Amino acid sequence: LDEGTDNEFVKALYAPEWDRELYYSAASESGSRDICRTELLDTVWSVPQIESVLSTKDADEIYPMLSPDRKTLYFASRGLYGVGGYDLYKSTWDSSLQKWSSPQNMGFPYSSPADDFLYIESEDRAYALFASNRECSKDSVFVYVLQYEDYPVHAPMTAADELYKLSMLEKPISQKVEEEKVDIPD
Repeated sequence: LDEGTDNEFVKALYAPEWDRELYYSAASESGSRDICRTELLDTVWSVPQIESVLSTKDADEIYPMLSPDRKTLYFASRGLYGVGGYDLYKSTWDSSLQKWSSPQNMGFPYSSPADDFLYIESEDRAYALFASNRECSKDSVFVYVLQYEDYPVHAPMTAADELYKLSMLEKPISQKVEEEKVDIPD
């Protein structure tokens, strides 16, 4: 945990005890947050290295998460091109070059004008989860669970308000929405 930083979203680190390679976000000398990598070598962790292709110089990258197959790294950034606030990005591992590809914004509905972060895929890749502060108070986030569809329906957007509603993941009125409020200790 970074105490004293002005980043209200960075409060925790996901580090499974079985994993021998760890990606995390840490404050740099300039005060921005960069994606770092370390790996367990026998009984000690290697010196952390900044993953420079994934990090911007003067902005923040937070919550890097590996896909279950470990070939894609997802993270949030407010320094790369985007639609506002933190957006979700992905980068794929190129084994022949031994480096991550240039980050790609995941676009709607994952990235929105609000802050979107902490993207995680289920082991079977049937679901994806991420957090966002779309349409909620500053001290809260919604956790969205999206199910993959083999053949999604694509429809063109004809008006800006339709695109905005899509970006906010608004549900049709006829569809029941389940919300659960959870108290999270500081």
